[in-house]
Amino acid sequence: MVGSLQHHCGLVELQFRAKAELASCIGRASILYIVMLCFFNALAAALASAVLKNGVPGGPFFAPMFYALFGVFAFETVLSNTNVTIFEKGVLAFQEWTGKARDPAVAAVGRRQVQRESDRSTALADLLMKMDVATLRTYVLDAFQEAGKKLIEDSEASAAKYGADPKRLVALAFAQASPHRATSAARLVKRS
Repeated sequence: MVGSLQHHCGLVELQFRAKAELASCIGRASILYIVMLCFFNALAAALASAVLKNGVPGGPFFAPMFYALFGVFAFETVLSNTNVTIFEKGVLAFQEWTGKARDPAVAAVGRRQVQRESDRSTALADLLMKMDVATLRTYVLDAFQEAGKKLIEDSEASAAKYGADPKRLVALAFAQASPHRATSAARLVKRS
């Protein structure tokens, strides 16, 4: 039943499968998947209302609930058992249709989530850059203890090796490794 409910809540399923924030679930591929699910859900609800028209316990007050509940099971049954055949060859099953719409949507959501996290880390690092080097190092050491020393040393070694800004590398590493602690440190910069 949980899998069935995820089918019917397209955004929830995309968010769960991509392990992403809800905001990352909005896009063209996601919309196609959600529209397809809405269409199939509406079809199942219409079927449920036709089948249960005179047999709904509790009268018209409970009818929408029973239609929806029956529609979920009807939708799952239709998805699991319906194949479109042409010339005695299975062309496509409803499950394949939703899978072909879902898989690219999940991939797109994952890409958007990675981009959002990268944008957040970069913006956070930009705020941390407003600190002097000693203060930034203090926050990194406080957040990571002994590992903070290694993070600072590795960032500075990479900066020297590749001609990069050592402070920016420390700020980026801090923002990526511990976004909550880095956000707390950045709030102090905003206040001053």
